Amino acid sequence: MIIYQSVVKERNNETYLEAQFQSKEEKKTLWFKIPAEYKAYIVTENQDAALVSLLVLAMINNENIHIKGKVSAKLFYTINTYLIKAFHLANKEYHIIRVTADSLNYDSLVNTKNAATGLSCGIDSFSTISTHLNLDEEYKIKYFMFLNAGSHGKYGSGSTQKTFLKRLDNIKKYSLSVNIPILQIESNISEHLNLKFQKLHSVFQLSCVLVLQKLINIYYYSSAYRFDYFQISKDDTSSWDTLLIQYLQTESTGFYSSMAQMTRLERTKLVARYEPTYQFLDVCVNPLISNKNNCSKCDKCLRTLISFDLEGLKENYKEVFDFEVYNKHKDKFISSLIFKKEKDQINLELLNALKAKNKIRFKHYYIYLIFIFKKRIKKKLRVFISN
Repeated sequence: MIIYQSVVKERNNETYLEAQFQSKEEKKTLWFKIPAEYKAYIVTENQDAALVSLLVLAMINNENIHIKGKVSAKLFYTINTYLIKAFHLANKEYHIIRVTADSLNYDSLVNTKNAATGLSCGIDSFSTISTHLNLDEEYKIKYFMFLNAGSHGKYGSGSTQKTFLKRLDNIKKYSLSVNIPILQIESNISEHLNLKFQKLHSVFQLSCVLVLQKLINIYYYSSAYRFDYFQISKDDTSSWDTLLIQYLQTESTGFYSSMAQMTRLERTKLVARYEPTYQFLDVCVNPLISNKNNCSKCDKCLRTLISFDLEGLKENYKEVFDFEVYNKHKDKFISSLIFKKEKDQINLELLNALKAKNKIRFKHYYIYLIFIFKKRIKKKLRVFISN
């Protein structure tokens, strides 16, 4: 794979950073769309954003990468020495490759020092924000980033755009309420890799941040798990992003895995003390099926509402959740928690909290038995029909 020198282009009054690359003898274009007012901070000196974006694609294709231009010396070192081998360890379909470049850049590109974090209005996002608004000047959050690099669905589809716009509307309202500007960046990264966002979300998101290294020198990436839950996984970088993101840093921009010192339940309690969340909290994976911020029946909605319920805090969130929908689905979710064979730190913590407060009832076991019975009947019917 060859990654060519990136260039800034203007199209339809919008600003893009474009990087052509050649893979399997075919030339394609990777792009990032950036607000025009931040054009002066776009990095063209280094091809860091393109390298991070396309690294796994090259590994899947078993292609070495050569960069026509400069790349951060620090990033070059960590990718070749550690990260490629870590990805291969996570997934043997990612081949060991080598990155080369015309030259390395040992200098910082920072024009002005600012700290930023991603803004999704979820539990992890709000726990980072609520603990970083009143720090010393260098570490205080000055910018929110809202990134569309695959987290809202397949780029270009109608439902993806609707999801993106609904979330953006909520985010803009919160941003205005705290007077912190939003840096909105979109990219076609996921279109080139054609992988589920969760598999490589840390890589997709942080490659967007690297586009604006001249502006952002500290970025807080909200960790999903506490330090003591660590697993190098091929399915989700959340379980090892405390390690992964350290190897995506450059001389200009440092990444912190924020809130890794707290479990999800501890973060949920923390967020419940931050009043703006009563109006703006958005944890949902199905935002389009409700006129509220949250559908109130997906796993993330139910997990969050049960956590609030256990602490007597649910009523604070009547504006963003539908409690009637929640009450219809919560028992089935609790039943699934009990009998799920593999429980990560988040689900295990919630189940233990339910047990500690004597919220597990006979009906939860009954729901599971009915589910198993129906499953077996369906299986027998399929066998009977096929014969």
